[in-house]
Amino acid sequence: MTKARVAAKREKLCCRVRVALVKAEALAKAASVFFHFTFQSRTRQHSAAATTFTFYLLSALLLAPMTRGGDDQRIVLDAATLAKMPAGAKRVIEKRLAELPGGYKLKPQIVYRWSEKTQSQAVVLVSLTPLDWKGRPDGEVRYYHRHGTVVRTIPYKAGKKHGTEKKYSPVNRELILVAEIPWQHGKIVGIKKLYYRANGKPRAVVPHVKGVPHGVAKQFDLPGRITRITRYRKGKRHGEMTEYWPAAGKVRKRVPCRRGKVHGTVKEYFEDGRVKRKIQLRHDKFHGVEKVYGQDGEVVKTRYWLADEPVSKEAFGQNNPP
Repeated sequence: MTKARVAAKREKLCCRVRVALVKAEALAKAASVFFHFTFQSRTRQHSAAATTFTFYLLSALLLAPMTRGGDDQRIVLDAATLAKMPAGAKRVIEKRLAELPGGYKLKPQIVYRWSEKTQSQAVVLVSLTPLDWKGRPDGEVRYYHRHGTVVRTIPYKAGKKHGTEKKYSPVNRELILVAEIPWQHGKIVGIKKLYYRANGKPRAVVPHVKGVPHGVAKQFDLPGRITRITRYRKGKRHGEMTEYWPAAGKVRKRVPCRRGKVHGTVKEYFEDGRVKRKIQLRHDKFHGVEKVYGQDGEVVKTRYWLADEPVSKEAFGQNNPP
């Protein structure tokens, strides 16, 4: 058994002991009142009333659940705000509390929204975060839509995101998965996946290592055809980024990247595969010769660039001798 579980059980036991001591003190006071009115009252009416009062008091104390006071203390929210919550939100909180280990607390996140029905500000439940005995998020954080529908889950372990985060989008009373994000100790590790809300097909896949993009990322259009391939190294674009004509499946643009910046000759293509444009860049700035081609393959326009500024052919030749 881990130290966290041992501490959680100890905290739960201490909570029950405290509640029991409070009830024992109340019972002692009730017994004192009972004996005072029963044996020292002058009239039988006073004695009977005291006996009845004490009987109901003792019954209420004995029949009250031992954990109720503990559950109220496990909710990290002021009592006034909690009392204003709708019954549905309270049921969601009670159900979530029952799923948590002993000693864990629950922190609700709420917002106020205008209610046309009551013509006042209504308390709306946004999320529930389980907290361990140290007050750190630990377990599944849940975000809610209307009527208690879960639209996002984020797993935590000892205060850090750890596990697969999932996001959903409600569409026609159904939940469509729109994102899956793998976490390890607070960093994204693995393939981050995004999906289209309209049909649930992949929108993008981006591999991550130690929290940053690393590897070959791909983007798709709504029908599922590839539109872009981007190569990353340690969080920066590095290598050729390629865009495609989805319908034809041919290359639309080739962009050379180096350490996060465009560096080299960018080439654009017509849908039939012929060259449309060539332009040279150096560290994200236009620097070199730009040529634009027509459908027949002939050059229709030529421009010259120096440090992102257009210049004449003569000025370009002076700064770039052959």
